[in-house]
Amino acid sequence: MARPRYTALGSAVFGTGRYAEERISDQAGTLEIHLEDEGGAKLSVAFDAYLAFRKMDEGDALHTLQDIEETSELGTKLYLVEDSEYLRWFHFESENVRKGQEIAHYCLTTIDSVIDVISFEPPTVSQ
Repeated sequence: MARPRYTALGSAVFGTGRYAEERISDQAGTLEIHLEDEGGAKLSVAFDAYLAFRKMDEGDALHTLQDIEETSELGTKLYLVEDSEYLRWFHFESENVRKGQEIAHYCLTTIDSVIDVISFEPPTVSQ
């Protein structure tokens, strides 16, 4: 199996800030990830059309962080993941019901978490 490839998206939004996860909410079908940096600046990453998500402490996501290090940059970033094991698992688990649809695996890294989201659309990021 091919190793996943991580491509950073919207890196200008996060800049060099190091954001921590403040909270995650799932309301009315929208997944919102609220972030805060060391200076108190806040961002919200919202997935309006998501199908699944998972969250791990960055200290437990060793293989993911190693894959990111090989293909992209570390820090608070949003990545599009190609050759995703998580997306393969999702198709297996759902009996390939969405196999022909345009869905993607996004990975958000913060200073304390790795959050994976399967979604029809990329998220919107706002302050």
